[in-house]
Amino acid sequence: FYQTRKRSGDPVGNDEWIAVLITKTPETVLVCLPADSVSPPSYWLIDSHPRPQLGLDTSYAKLHSTMDTLLLSLQSIFPPTDLGPDVPEMMAMMYNSFDLYPLERKKLALRSE
Repeated sequence: FYQTRKRSGDPVGNDEWIAVLITKTPETVLVCLPADSVSPPSYWLIDSHPRPQLGLDTSYAKLHSTMDTLLLSLQSIFPPTDLGPDVPEMMAMMYNSFDLYPLERKKLALRSE
């Protein structure tokens, strides 16, 4: 997430929020990362699935005050799966991979008239 945030936006600073859609079948969540100007920072995890093991019986949006606590929440949703010694390493890596899709608001160029 740090690299996704650093690569998006202005090289001087990030003045816009960025949303990151994360998928690992069958899970999909949305993470919202704050602009640099947001103080104190707030990191949002939006999940359409209930998580009874976490005491969440419906879809939810969870606020995190640090990137580290956000990552802990994501680790509980996307834990690594040990497939055992009979599964080839490449297949195990593919099974444990997930996709990230960063979404940013498109900045419109000002037209001079």
